[in-house]
Amino acid sequence: LFLASLCSCLGGSLAVLLRHGGKRLTGIAVSAAGTRRETHPTCFEHIEMQVRVQSPDLSQADVDHAVQLSEERICPVAAMIKGNVSVHITATLS
Repeated sequence: LFLASLCSCLGGSLAVLLRHGGKRLTGIAVSAAGTRRETHPTCFEHIEMQVRVQSPDLSQADVDHAVQLSEERICPVAAMIKGNVSVHITATLS
C-alpha cells in the first residue's frame, strides 16, 4: 500500500507539473518495487520506480525536470522517506 501511495503521489504531481507548462500529456504510468529489511521493523531500504510518460510535445528534459521537482518539492510521500530510504527513479518518454 505504501508503494501504491508513493506512485499515486508522484504520478499526480507529475501530471500537474507537465500540464502546467501548456503541453499535452496523453498518458502516464508509475510503478515501483522495493526491498525491505530482514529484521524488525521491516521497513523499506531501497525503492526502484519507473515512470512512463506519453506526450507528443514534451522532451525528455521536460520529464526529467518534472520528476526531480516532484520528488524533491511536491510529493509529500517522497518527502516522508527522504534521507531514510534510497529511491531510484527511471523516467522514459514515448
